[in-house]
Amino acid sequence: MHLTFCKTIGDDQLVKRYALNVHGRDFVVGDIHGCFSKVKMSLERIGFNYEIDRLFCVGDLIDRGPESNQVIDFLKQPWVHSVRGNHEQVLIDIIDNADVEKLEYNAQRNGMSWFEKIKDADEVTRIREYLGSLPIVIEIETKQGLVGIVHAEVPVGMSWEMFTTSIRDRVPSVTASALWGRTRIMEPNCSKVPGVGEIICGHTVVHGIARLGNTYYVDTGYVFKILAEKPSELMAIPSILLAKELNILVSKYSKSGENNGDST
Repeated sequence: MHLTFCKTIGDDQLVKRYALNVHGRDFVVGDIHGCFSKVKMSLERIGFNYEIDRLFCVGDLIDRGPESNQVIDFLKQPWVHSVRGNHEQVLIDIIDNADVEKLEYNAQRNGMSWFEKIKDADEVTRIREYLGSLPIVIEIETKQGLVGIVHAEVPVGMSWEMFTTSIRDRVPSVTASALWGRTRIMEPNCSKVPGVGEIICGHTVVHGIARLGNTYYVDTGYVFKILAEKPSELMAIPSILLAKELNILVSKYSKSGENNGDST
């Protein structure tokens, strides 16, 4: 294993904005964790149009799952758009600091053994460049208003404008919340984040979709069901990767008031 340093993403790229998709549909998927073929199966099931539809990912594309080494091939596809998760950030830090000890720990504890097997220095560099190019925040213009995507959470009490400004300014505590935070869902805190219509997060495993204020959690823990070899659960929840139209997702909860923070 050869670890090398690569340049970091520019401040102006840490928050990426997408215009309204006037030709196709926008979908969102929870933490993939190296289950890319299952994503493809889910997209086929919902009739995803690879020419005009877009798939947004909440991060944690890698580790634990059997296809983590295919992350570059997945990100190369023009219809895939993802934020950075804590698993991507950990690997970026390992590569930048040539931290073999940290790699060994994460290989044993957090499913990063796939990366230990990569011996080609150029491949390591390519992985670092692709993961390092992922923004911390994505903003999507929809007919229902602005939708934000962040891996973990927006700090409680912070507006969307203050949050995105802090991310661009690389404020350590705010970046840590975006990648690692669980305060909102653990309390639970149902306050809304002002300045944005809806926010989609992953990171914390939930059953179905959990809503707290205008924050939705969509990580259904699919990879853990694969690792535990629970075929009955997989068959019972064929859409567990949660590819949903953003507009339908937002309007469904806004109109029905269903799962509005009473549970997580």
